[in-house]
Amino acid sequence: MPVQSEEQQQNLRQELETQTKEIRQSLTEGDPPARPSARQCSHCEVRHLCPAYWRPETQQSLREEAGDANLPNDAEVRLARRYNGRDWEIQVVSSLRHPEVTQAVLRLNHSPGDWLRPGARLRLLSATSPTPREGEAQQSDLNHLFTLTAWGEVYHNGTPE
Repeated sequence: MPVQSEEQQQNLRQELETQTKEIRQSLTEGDPPARPSARQCSHCEVRHLCPAYWRPETQQSLREEAGDANLPNDAEVRLARRYNGRDWEIQVVSSLRHPEVTQAVLRLNHSPGDWLRPGARLRLLSATSPTPREGEAQQSDLNHLFTLTAWGEVYHNGTPE
């Protein structure tokens, strides 16, 4: 590797100082701005933390952008009451794939223990929503089911006082 001239070394030093200054400044600015899009959000590892993703206008925009494309079955819900060890009646605050749903049943793939309480807000990522077969009995009078399997995730998003 050839030895750099004094001028080349000075240019490199200035470039590194400028980049270092920009990086330090970006670290003090907090979270980067969200840029929601159907392509980015469906693969984003922090969408459960992103306030912009969960806003109704963003959810609508993502549905319009994606059209018939396969969107993740994400929903923000509030637990209403427990049916049994794994099933909860829920109020749907927002749902990316099912915006018309306001109440549903949440079925967990395992008993969650005691950390879930009525009133708790959860964010569900990649839940499944099987369509009942014609004539199949419903578990309740609610007409929609969100199921969290091994592929889905649930995040606690707060409990009202």
